This record gives sequence, C-alpha cells and structure tokens, in this order.
Amino acid sequence: MVGFLHLADIHLLARFTRFPDEATRRLREARYQALEGVRERLRAEPGRVKFVLIAGDLFDDGQIKPDYATRIFGFLSSFPVPVLVIPGNHDPYEPGAIWHSDPWRAARVELPKDEQEASSERTASSAGSIHEIASAGTVRLMVDRAPVRFSDLPGVTFFPCPVFQKTSYDDPTAWIAQYPRCERDGIRIGIGHGSVMDRPNLPEDDHPIPVGAATSLDLDYLALGHWHNPLTYSDSAGHVRMAYTGVHEPMRFPSGDQSGGGWSPYSSGGAEQFIDRGPGTGYFVSIAAAHARTTVETWSVGYFHWVVLHRAVGSIDDLRRVVDEVGSLKDPGRTLLRLTLSGSLPLESLSELDALDRIRDRFVHAEIDNQLVVEPTESELNTLLGHGVVGRVYRQLRDEAATNGPEARVAREAIQQLYQLSREAGA
Repeated sequence: MVGFLHLADIHLLARFTRFPDEATRRLREARYQALEGVRERLRAEPGRVKFVLIAGDLFDDGQIKPDYATRIFGFLSSFPVPVLVIPGNHDPYEPGAIWHSDPWRAARVELPKDEQEASSERTASSAGSIHEIASAGTVRLMVDRAPVRFSDLPGVTFFPCPVFQKTSYDDPTAWIAQYPRCERDGIRIGIGHGSVMDRPNLPEDDHPIPVGAATSLDLDYLALGHWHNPLTYSDSAGHVRMAYTGVHEPMRFPSGDQSGGGWSPYSSGGAEQFIDRGPGTGYFVSIAAAHARTTVETWSVGYFHWVVLHRAVGSIDDLRRVVDEVGSLKDPGRTLLRLTLSGSLPLESLSELDALDRIRDRFVHAEIDNQLVVEPTESELNTLLGHGVVGRVYRQLRDEAATNGPEARVAREAIQQLYQLSREAGA
C-alpha cells in the first residue's frame, strides 16, 4: 500500500493584475500559505502520506529572484515526507531557469552520465535501465525523462515527464513506452504536465497527452498538471488512472471569465480548462498494489475563500438582510467577496448601502456591483406614463402590487421595468 498527495499548478508569484497592490500581495502570499496548511496537515497525520508529487508549475515563471526560490526550497525541505517536483510549462527546465541555480540545482535527481546524455536529447535511456537512488534530500527535482526508484520509497517506480519549453508538439509521456512493466517495478507512477487531448480545438503545441496514456503505458497512476480544474480519467474497470488535481489555491472568483484575477496561462487564453472554480484542492491517492484499484480522495487545501453573492432586493428589509448576511460571513480576513445587488429601492432607503461600505473593509478584497435603481414616486410615474395605454397598464400593475398577494412582487418589478423603458424612450 502506498499513499501520496498529488498537487500541481502552485504558481508561486502568480501575476494578478486585476486587484489593488495590497490585495495582490496577499493573494501571492496565500499561495505560499496554502502550502503551509498542507505541511501542517501532513505533520498532523504522520505515516499516512509517504510523499508529495508536484506535477509542474511550482513557480509562475522560471525567471524568479534567487532569494525567493531559496525561501521556497527551504520551506519544502521542512515537509515531513519527500517532495518530488517536475518543471511545467510556466517554469520549464530551460537555460537560465531558476532550476540551474542552487539550492535547486543540488536537488536534481542525478542519473549516470550515459542516462543524462540520453535525457538531454529528450529521449529515454536504454530500455530496461532504471536508476536506483540510494539517498536523496526531502526536495527532489526530477528533470530527466528516465524511470527512477528511491530506496526510502520502496515498491514504487517513478516516471517523471518534465517539460523543457513553454510549448511543444511532443507528448511528454511518450518515452515511457520504452519501459514495459517488469516485476521489480511495483507500483508505476507517472508525473506529467500537458493537455489531455479529450476535446476539440485544443492547441496542438500544448504538450499533448493521449486520453488513454495511463492505460497504454501500463501506469497505475499518472499525476497530471497544467489544467486548473480537477478532472479524473478512469480505465475500463472504473479505476482512476490519470487525473488533474486542479490548483491548490484559487485564482479567481468562481463565476466565470469576468471575475478572474487577471492571471492568464501561456497557452489557450481563457479556455475553460484554465478557469478554476473550486476552493483549491489536492488529491490524496492510495494504491494497494500494482494493477489494484486506485482510491482518490479530494483534500481542500486552499487558503483564501472566494465568495460570490447575487442578491435581488425590493425593500429596505431585503437590503438589511443582505447587510446582515455579508456581515456574518466567516473569516473575512481570508475572504474575497464579489456582491451583485439588483432590484429597486425608494430613494430614502439607499442610505442603508453605507453599511455595506463599512463592512467591506473587513475583507481581503470586496467588490460591490450595485445595479439597484431608485424606485419612482407616484407623481413621477403619472407624469412620465400619462393617461394613455401605458398609463392604464401601469395603474393595473399598481393595483396588483397593492394586494400583497403572490403576484405582488412580480407586479412591482414590472412597474420598475415599465418606468425604465419609458424613461429610455423619452430620453
């Protein structure tokens, strides 16, 4: 039995362009704080997780300041279990990348010279040759496409599939086909980064991975990074063999493109697979033996809460209920809020919105999209709508609104729409 944590797309120092400076600073730091939460959970459950896989994009960019890279290395070194890292398309293993500087350079899992040369040519070494690592530090940077076993992680063979540039037409997992399963392999785990070609119109140069890669390569599990939404792929027996864990810390409000944080991927623009809508997740994966059923458990690991509320109001009581709801949200110091208000209110009631302005400062960031309109007075309506057909419709709706029956609210909303249309027509 082996149990491990699958993470990906950490994107430390992610470039958020939509928020004020202080909120942006806190959003960047939250990506680190979410990892701190992972470390503390591992410490609280000793023995359950044997190692952590980070399937690419630990950093949002491979060209980062050495002092920050050193800080992250020291932090990951404090994990109670080994942390295995591969470069992704945002931080590829290319000349000049941070991976070539210490302490990351010293963490590289070293292969014999002949295997290094083969790997540098982006091909696998001779079939059947699997590198045995007798000892290694907590952080293990895997930048060679060659199978590896670690003495402190018995019964598992790793097949790392790092990427070497931001885009590529090559399947990063293809080399594994040269290593058919043998008895010594034990549980075969791949670590890859790219796009599974499971839908039309995907870019052909986005490190394409076949839909059935895990099955065709005889892997017990293929841990994937690159896409920001959790997604699992099962074999014919219903066993999960391949999965995207999604981002560990949210990067946007969970309501679509317009609520994003300004971050964008190097490829695919605003494609759905990069629009995360979850709380920030990792997968705890357990496998009893080779070819056994894989159990995948979702861990919520995000630090910040991204809350979206849409509230329609038609009275001062409605607005006060919204104020109470926003004021009672838990943990505002770790919450980003987007509130949309629609409906209408009498002019004298709009002052109640000041209470929302006082509350919003409690949050990391709060946006209030005020779509409320001022409810017209009886005199305004009579003057604008007159005594023709429109006026008669208004007076009928007014009578229905006054009944307080089940359709009264609909009638009030219809009056508001009639008022708005009449104003626009007369403008």
